[in-house]
Amino acid sequence: MSHYHFLGIAGTAMAGAALLMKEMGHTVSGSDEAIYPPMSTLLESQKIDIASPFAATNLPKWAYTAVIGNALSRGNPELEAVLSHRDSYCSMAELLRWEILRKRHPIVITGTHGKTTTTSIVAHAMQEAGENPGFLVGGIPKNFEINARTGTGKWFVIEGDEYDTAFFDKRSKFLHYVPQIVVMLNLEFDHADIFANIEEIDLAFRRLVLTIPENGTLIVNAEDERLDKIAATARCHVLRFGVTDGDIWTEHAECTPTGWRVTAVLPNDDRIDFELPLSGRHNLMNALAALGVAYASNAKRDRFVAGLGTFKGVARRADVLCDGTVTLIDDFGHHPTAVATTIDGLRKTYPNRRILAAFDPRSNTSVRKFFQLEWAEALSRADISWIHQLHRLEKIPEADRLDRNQLVSDIMASGATAFACDQVDEIIAGILAEVRDRDVIVMFSNGAFGGLKERIAKDLTERFQK
Repeated sequence: MSHYHFLGIAGTAMAGAALLMKEMGHTVSGSDEAIYPPMSTLLESQKIDIASPFAATNLPKWAYTAVIGNALSRGNPELEAVLSHRDSYCSMAELLRWEILRKRHPIVITGTHGKTTTTSIVAHAMQEAGENPGFLVGGIPKNFEINARTGTGKWFVIEGDEYDTAFFDKRSKFLHYVPQIVVMLNLEFDHADIFANIEEIDLAFRRLVLTIPENGTLIVNAEDERLDKIAATARCHVLRFGVTDGDIWTEHAECTPTGWRVTAVLPNDDRIDFELPLSGRHNLMNALAALGVAYASNAKRDRFVAGLGTFKGVARRADVLCDGTVTLIDDFGHHPTAVATTIDGLRKTYPNRRILAAFDPRSNTSVRKFFQLEWAEALSRADISWIHQLHRLEKIPEADRLDRNQLVSDIMASGATAFACDQVDEIIAGILAEVRDRDVIVMFSNGAFGGLKERIAKDLTERFQK
């Protein structure tokens, strides 16, 4: 057994990898700068020691391997100590490949949107089908309440991130994952800090296809033209899925307030009826992709399909925190397409109710002007939006920044209402001044949002339960 010390352990994937190593019997420790739920509570529940902030003194005194998170860069004091001591180190993706993935049959779920939800759906449905898969998810599936486990079956379901691997390895992480099955959900521009344009992301996906063996399977969104061209380069079997077209498609699909009711058609013209307790067209596509995995893996189909109906969702993916007089929802959305589809889904789940949105521009793409118009289009789907200050504003040249004032102006021109707020306190005050019975409040952030959800939940409870 080895000792693995994770630098950047509070990252979702890093925390999951740490859990896997501990489950395998290794000694695990870690460090990070900012640690907040749900990862902080998850790591605490697994009794993994975490030091904060980063410091050379955090490093173990005896032989160990440092696992370097991709958020770390040169100048970090703990990383500099690893290099100066000439200690053993690797990336998280390398660790997973050599300790777990090369010994299993990986199912790699990729795409700009929907990776976490689809990975969770597949892991749960495979479990219900009796496959006992291992998994690593970039969130916490509510059916498991943990985001990683080794499993005992041959399959390992893993969220395939196109983001870079580490400061010393700029390849996409998913290029390390030796897949047997690859799912490609969609492809849009994202990660503006490492990709200059969508063509660079396209190249990363093409490289992933090159790693699929001839006896493997590529499951691809038939509605995405870029992915269709990428699929044409595959040497393996290709399955296409779509609502109206593909090898797997829907003969009937009805979205109700409780989720989807679907009749799907498979490649052999079999009809399958299933329910999915999630809203939004994007989640219907996620479920069709999951059916592709069931078909490609020869999982017990009836039990797999039954698992779709018992899927409970993922923490921070349209996660309902309270649903009383006012409904409060926490969502990880940080890309305009994801935010737009989430709001559309909420409109169907909560018809004839106002939607109030709080948006935290925090990701490296959302703080830049790439999606200036797209953000206005997405947020104008809400009735009222509050837009927080840009994260790490000082690190972005003014000419490259998302223009919040223009964003507010464009949203207002569409007929909706919007406010730019520099402080979380302003957002809370604005929401409390505006909210009324039956409103739906949704918070979009891939971070802690300054404790907004905890504070607003407390204030709403006090106000509407009196």
